[in-house]
Amino acid sequence: MDLITYLVICGGLLEFFIITYIVKFIFNITVRQKSTYNIVFQDKSVISRYKLILLLLVQIFNLLIIVYYLRKVTGLSNVIEASHYINQSNNGWIQNQVQLPTIVGVLSAFNNACGLFSEYLIAKNTISKSRKNLIFLFLIILMGMITAILVSGARGGVVYNIIAFAFYLYFVYKTKIKWNNNNGKWLLIIFLGILLMVTLLPWSASLVGRAVTDNTDPIDYISIYIGAEIKNLSLFIQNGFYPVKGAVWGQQTFVGIIGPLSRLFELNIPQYSLDLPFKSINGYSLGNVYTTFYPWLYDFGYSGIFVLTMVMGIISETIYLYAKIQKNNHKHLICILIYGYISSFLFLSFFSNKFYEEVFSKNMLYIVISLFLIELFFKKVKNK
Repeated sequence: MDLITYLVICGGLLEFFIITYIVKFIFNITVRQKSTYNIVFQDKSVISRYKLILLLLVQIFNLLIIVYYLRKVTGLSNVIEASHYINQSNNGWIQNQVQLPTIVGVLSAFNNACGLFSEYLIAKNTISKSRKNLIFLFLIILMGMITAILVSGARGGVVYNIIAFAFYLYFVYKTKIKWNNNNGKWLLIIFLGILLMVTLLPWSASLVGRAVTDNTDPIDYISIYIGAEIKNLSLFIQNGFYPVKGAVWGQQTFVGIIGPLSRLFELNIPQYSLDLPFKSINGYSLGNVYTTFYPWLYDFGYSGIFVLTMVMGIISETIYLYAKIQKNNHKHLICILIYGYISSFLFLSFFSNKFYEEVFSKNMLYIVISLFLIELFFKKVKNK
């Protein structure tokens, strides 16, 4: 790789760390003076089993509606094939572009939010060594994952949930031990978790109907999967043709919100697809993944990396810090749940621009509203 690629990656990481420390410093001398960090772990949550069963039934009903629209839009009776067809359409791999109705996005977001809420409850039960409602909570999470797979035809939804659950475990555990700085145990757990996820990559690819590349060797597949992003970014940087003046401002970075805003305000923004060309080198297919820096460079050049890294750091660190405080004996549960969701996008920045694609999207709005409704439904849930 060339020197500029190293500077882009290392410089972006360094800026992110600096921004989060600055946000934390400002937060501590303003907000924290009026609030206190969670220093006591007392699990007095009251979760109604009947409410969990009702929530599960709603998820199943939503899933049936989603399956109906999958079949209707694609014209395929096999749900797995219909889901795979949606994935091909979303990635521009087929000429016939199909779009699921808004109701599918709303119901899918609700099912996903139910899964996030249940993951947090299981994390609390795990740390407190409780088995309350474990089966129902697991089934709710499973429904959320199945929904994510069917709607997207990809593994992303499952990965997001796994990362969110890891964060909830970490958050609840750190709350219990008064937020000391001993993270050695968690670094080991995270490393082993990543190792397990990487090992399962070839199997999970076949699960959603994807070929495991032309090379049958799983080691080759894993190496390409976790290394292609940086190599593709390096190839793009070496070409030097950026920023690219597209027909739409920020079209690669803010793809998740441009379409909905165009329809909402009747802006007549032309339809476009992401410019993610497939690459290959030395006989290996590297796919079309470029890390989160690619769309920023594509749309705005080096200034885009500086500004967008700063915005990402401010948003994520602010939500995280609010999740850690309690005020008037009420923990900011919604911030915990939301950060668990966006933590996966931060984690996957090495892979793609998921943070800006998802955080600035109508799906994020649906997720937040759903989490508020679920928290209201379980209004007796408290973690003092």
